[in-house]
Amino acid sequence: MRTVVTGGVGFIGSHLVDELLAGGHEVTMLDHLANRHEDNLGRALHAGATLAGADVTDVAATSRVRDAACPGLVFHLAASIDVRRSVEDPATDAHVNVGGTASVLEAARRCGASRVVLSSTAGV
Repeated sequence: MRTVVTGGVGFIGSHLVDELLAGGHEVTMLDHLANRHEDNLGRALHAGATLAGADVTDVAATSRVRDAACPGLVFHLAASIDVRRSVEDPATDAHVNVGGTASVLEAARRCGASRVVLSSTAGV
């Protein structure tokens, strides 16, 4: 199945990508690549994943990924995770976490993805 994983280069996302590839999925990782995880990226690309370097808050970019990948399944793991930043700059945090999720959901709806799996964590 064609699958998009947002945040696919991060710690959790990269492990999910590995499992999806092992299960025969065609995987596109959508990641803004700000937190360079070259080990995660290289392993996934070598195993056949595709990288779309983009930010989930960029509606045009998520639309291009949607059009290129045409996923049936989307795992949304991209997020702003720094609790200190969320306290210092809640508007930016909301833009990434709420706005980014809306962008991903809209892209998934427009391509007819059968399922979107939203993964979330909470920092204390």
